[in-house]
Amino acid sequence: MNENELLAAAAEMFERFNLAEIKLKSGDNEVFFKKQTDMVYAPPAPQTPDILPITQSKNTDNPAVSSSGSDSLKDLYELKSPLLGIFYSRPEPGAEPFVKVGDRVKKGDILCIVEAMKMMNEICAECDGTIHEICAEEGKIVEYNSILFRIKPDKK
Repeated sequence: MNENELLAAAAEMFERFNLAEIKLKSGDNEVFFKKQTDMVYAPPAPQTPDILPITQSKNTDNPAVSSSGSDSLKDLYELKSPLLGIFYSRPEPGAEPFVKVGDRVKKGDILCIVEAMKMMNEICAECDGTIHEICAEEGKIVEYNSILFRIKPDKK
C-alpha cells in the first residue's frame, strides 16, 4: 500500500466509523489521526462546527437554480462527496465544466473531480436526471459527505 492509499484509507475509516483516533502502518509508511479534545480549562467552544459543508455555489458559470416551483428538496437526489478534497467542475483550467445547471446526465457520467493528496478522483452521476443545483464552489475544499450536486431524477 503506497503512502496515498494509506492516507486515504485512514481518512475514510476515521470519518466512517467516527473514531477518536486511528494509527495505520504499511511498510515504512505510518499515518496517525486524532480528534482534538476539549481542554478542561478552555473556554466553551462555539456551537457551530469548525468546517461546514458548502451548500450553494457562488460560481457565476454554474448558477444554482432556486428550489421554488414544483421541485422540492425531498424530490431531489443529493450526490455527496465520498472524500475530503478540492472540488473541480472542469477537467482542466480553462476547459468547459463537466456539467451545468439544467444539463441532463446519465448514471456514470463524470460530474466533477475531487482532488485528494494529489490524486484526481472523478465523481460520477449515480442516477439519470437533470442537474438542479451545484452545491460546491470551484477550487474550494469539500468535506466528506457534503452535498456536491442536487439532481432531479428521471421518473420511471
